[in-house]
Amino acid sequence: MKENIWKRFGVKPLENRDEANLIGFDNGAGTSWACLGEMTIQGFNAKHLSFDQSHEINTLYSVFALSQEEDIVGDEAVRHEESQGVCTNFKRPLNDLCEEICPTIPALTYKEVMKRFFQRAVLHIFENNADQLKGKERTVLFVGRPASQVWEDCELEYQMLLKTGLQEEISSMKHYEGHQVDVIVYSEAQAALAYEYSQENIASQEAVLILDCGSSTFDAVLVCDRKILVEYSRQIGAGMLDELMTDELLFGEDRKNMEDVDSRLSMRERMKMELIAAAGWSELTMTARKLKELYYGPNGKGGMKGLFGCYTKSGERERIVDEEFMEKVIYKIPVRIEDSYSDMDGIHPFYGCHEYSSFYEAVKDFMKECKERCEEADRLPDRVVLTGGASVMPFLGTLVREQFGETVFGEDEQGTVIERSQNPAFSVGEGLAFMGYLETVRYENFYKYTEKIDHWIDSSNNIIRHAIKNAYVDAAWNSLIQDLEEWCKSDRYGETLREGIQGNGFPLPVESIAEAIQKELILFIQKMAEELSEEFRKLFGESLTLSYDYKVEQKAIQTILRSQKELNRAKFAKWTLFGLLRATFMDLDTPVDKQERQKQVERIKRRRQYVLRELEDQFWDKSNLVSGSITEGIRRGMVDSLEQYLEECTPYFVELAVG
Repeated sequence: MKENIWKRFGVKPLENRDEANLIGFDNGAGTSWACLGEMTIQGFNAKHLSFDQSHEINTLYSVFALSQEEDIVGDEAVRHEESQGVCTNFKRPLNDLCEEICPTIPALTYKEVMKRFFQRAVLHIFENNADQLKGKERTVLFVGRPASQVWEDCELEYQMLLKTGLQEEISSMKHYEGHQVDVIVYSEAQAALAYEYSQENIASQEAVLILDCGSSTFDAVLVCDRKILVEYSRQIGAGMLDELMTDELLFGEDRKNMEDVDSRLSMRERMKMELIAAAGWSELTMTARKLKELYYGPNGKGGMKGLFGCYTKSGERERIVDEEFMEKVIYKIPVRIEDSYSDMDGIHPFYGCHEYSSFYEAVKDFMKECKERCEEADRLPDRVVLTGGASVMPFLGTLVREQFGETVFGEDEQGTVIERSQNPAFSVGEGLAFMGYLETVRYENFYKYTEKIDHWIDSSNNIIRHAIKNAYVDAAWNSLIQDLEEWCKSDRYGETLREGIQGNGFPLPVESIAEAIQKELILFIQKMAEELSEEFRKLFGESLTLSYDYKVEQKAIQTILRSQKELNRAKFAKWTLFGLLRATFMDLDTPVDKQERQKQVERIKRRRQYVLRELEDQFWDKSNLVSGSITEGIRRGMVDSLEQYLEECTPYFVELAVG
């Protein structure tokens, strides 16, 4: 069962979408963005938030600098002259590697750098967007994480890392006194998918594969008919190219060592001590990132060459970032890729990582694995959409065509092939904001329908009590007759009529009674489910194919029944069993022979209606002992099933939002 996202992260749900700021934060390994989700007359809108006072910077490079005064992030971190160290490419899952000391900032672990970068970036958002954020008392940050199992397994720890101390920082700021800040972690792949849905780029019956090409991971998600069929991730990203570009600048002439991963990484570590620059290695990789973006341009076409250089203790190094340079970086340098999944022993030749002859071959293997997973799901994509900042690199489109076919990219009305998302760099951030809005709308409806369930259940006590009473009356009568018929045949229970009536001591079969109660409640529960289904059809329209259903579990009823032993006893008055006149002269404690026993049993059978009436009175009173527990069990069960149902209705909420 998919867990409610508010419950999973321990965040109080929003009962009203206007109650809080909903911010999607793409906490990328290369760059970060933040978007404020809002509903306008035209529909949902993700407004980009600024990281500076001039409102000119809405893209923050993921660079962190430690300073005595305060932490520095973004471009400023590279330029900061008094920093005690600068770090790039620090995003990683919360495993042992995250606990390692950051070599460029020996005072901090990678884990601490991740936390401090995020919190400083968030503080910049609150400082520079007060006109949009200060009017509300609460903000919920929907923060992206890679889609891999490794990241999913540690997402609660990741949330705790990001939010620890953040509340105190924000609430101490001007305009935000007492402001509450919550963090929810969400799959970046699903966020990219949500963005495409928000732009109405996916038809309901269309199988679409979204490939989110980021700085630290490549993520894939296949969706068809409103269902996610595949979600996959690999620890490969465009941030690796920044480091490979730097390696090529520094060691390109040494092809022998460049072609061995361990030798190249060893050279890299030695060279970090020889760099003469304010930020050393981090400054170089940051420069490489900018030159890479310049080379490919905003859409992979019409990029520009750039000069890449640095000073080391051994002298000046310069290269032109051109086609020849990038060919070597992408196709000629071996790389080592960490596995993203815990179950990959059978896929790769050794545990933990795998070496490829080049970055290109690593990406090619990722594409191949994507196709294999689609085949396992028995559905190849009708269309592939590339998104993420790295999606502008043309060779990615080539690899997609190799695996999925030449026609896998759609065309616009003019017949132009559409390889990429409309807004690839910002799609995750906008998708996160959209999912924040969507989760709030979902809970609004959950709250509304929960109130309906409460109303129905509160008015159903008598129905449930009748179901309990009827089941016990039938069981008590059947038990009485069975015991008396056994008494007619043997002296197992004794020779007196009182002993025959007592029989086994009225040990009623809880299982069959629970089944009988369940059967009586079916129609009542079914009626409530049908009314809810009708409400959902009104909400989502005729396209809704998911039906709402709920059934009372017998085991739950059995547990409740066993908790009340008083229910397992019945009293049979002699005047009820035999009539007032006959009972006045009867002695129940006199031994009775077998012939006479049969006559007494027949008399009792003829008094069935009177006995049942007495039992009904008894068990109507006793039903109150467990009716509350059963009622509450039905309430909880229906609410849980409603929660799960609304989770499954996510695509319909998407369509509702964009419609």
